[in-house]
Amino acid sequence: MTLAQFIDTAAAMIDGRALLFAALAVGAAVLLGLGVTFDIISARRRKALSRLERYCLRIDAPERGTSITALAAANLAAMTGPLMTALSQAFFAREKDRAEMRKLLWAAGYRHENALTALAAAKIVGAGLGALGGWLAVAKGGFGGDVVMVHWALIAGGGVLGAIAPEMALGKRRNARRARLKSALPDAIDLMVIAAYAGQSLDMALDRVSREMRGFAPDMAEELAITTAELQALPDRADALRNFGERAELREARAFALTLIQTIRYGSPFTESLKALGGDLRQAKMIAAEERGAKLPAL
Repeated sequence: MTLAQFIDTAAAMIDGRALLFAALAVGAAVLLGLGVTFDIISARRRKALSRLERYCLRIDAPERGTSITALAAANLAAMTGPLMTALSQAFFAREKDRAEMRKLLWAAGYRHENALTALAAAKIVGAGLGALGGWLAVAKGGFGGDVVMVHWALIAGGGVLGAIAPEMALGKRRNARRARLKSALPDAIDLMVIAAYAGQSLDMALDRVSREMRGFAPDMAEELAITTAELQALPDRADALRNFGERAELREARAFALTLIQTIRYGSPFTESLKALGGDLRQAKMIAAEERGAKLPAL
């Protein structure tokens, strides 16, 4: 056998192994994705244990049914639960990485208890699909000619891109949600001032504003609802307000929380402080709009 024939035979064997690897990876990724889906569906059917959990996890908490579908989903979730937990712990080995991913999921609006596990499964699915896409590009597009290392590099590169794609999508969603919160905060402050003038306390005002804003600013409504629940559940009410600023990841939200903390600490009315803060936020918003308008090209 000549050297050229040996290289052709090895390349054919490697291509066959690459196809088998891609098929196995996609199959495993699909099975893991189905397991996570059934696990999340079953978890959503469990009754919430407290008001804080209902607000934070956004679970509708219907009574568990006795249908065959519900029982099958519960049994599958019980079987795949340990696997999904081990999957997330293996994918995010360090506690620091898990904390960062939870923070990213929280900021993007995913508050479910299995969100981290779902992210790990999504990364595996993305890696499998990316590797399959790389293999298809090699098989159909002829990239790299007969260089085997180039083929494997394309397959591995597709897998890496597929694995990081969920995090990129989460980052984009987080930025969009942060922008919506920033835009809705002045309206929330104005509504709180109106509620305070109507004689409502801080807790009542936050709860009322959160219900009023569900129709046009659901993200802000959710954050205010969580804050209301934490004000009633946490021993230190200031922690609930600080958590609002940390979740929103906005300087304006932290200023809003600090204003309310000072009113709680010193017992002063929060109407005037919030009116001043709301005016400052609207003025800053107007200045930013004028700056963007000034940068537009003249016609």
